[in-house]
Amino acid sequence: MFNKVKLRNDQNVQIEFYNYMDEIVRCTTTVDDVQEDRIVLLCPIVDRLPVFIPVGTNINVYFWDACAFYKFTTCVLEVVKGHVPLIIISKYTELERIQNRQHVRVNTCLEVKLSYEDDKKEIQTIICQSRNISGGGIMLVLDKPHPLKKKDDINLDFTLNDEQIKATGVIIRTDTERDDHGDKKYILAVKFKSISEKDTQALVQYVFQKQIELRRKGLL
Repeated sequence: MFNKVKLRNDQNVQIEFYNYMDEIVRCTTTVDDVQEDRIVLLCPIVDRLPVFIPVGTNINVYFWDACAFYKFTTCVLEVVKGHVPLIIISKYTELERIQNRQHVRVNTCLEVKLSYEDDKKEIQTIICQSRNISGGGIMLVLDKPHPLKKKDDINLDFTLNDEQIKATGVIIRTDTERDDHGDKKYILAVKFKSISEKDTQALVQYVFQKQIELRRKGLL
């Protein structure tokens, strides 16, 4: 199953395991090398210190490609200490496809700077909040009326985990609703049109981490 799905060198992955205190540890690292029967990972760094995982430890590894998120369970075969510490794990024999990457949507409240070109070709800016986000788009909540409509192009600027994300998007739906206080809110559903590879990776990793947290809580 998923024969075409492959890890590649320099790919980011997230790993999780139980430490000696029986606590779940989750961290992000990078694939150093993919061999026939094993995978070499760079030792994850937390608070500027390497996280060494004992040989024999069972770990879950999460990664993604252009289509979906995946998970496999493996164990640590060897720990290589040195100038660049490494963790060697057994290669997966089975993959679990978690969900289509573009359609994983997680709730998150982010401050977003939205800008667009008005009828006079002047740039207008609105500060708003996100309601949810996915690898393919974002839903925005605005406090005041706006002239934007379906198929309009907009620019977006927001921060994820201290990383500044810039993207262009197209509005695919507009709506209104009342909040708990009865105040009218203006909803924009936006599909990303253009976003850099670096920002895409930051976005996907953010959504993926949120998804894992929700799955742990039984909310996804």
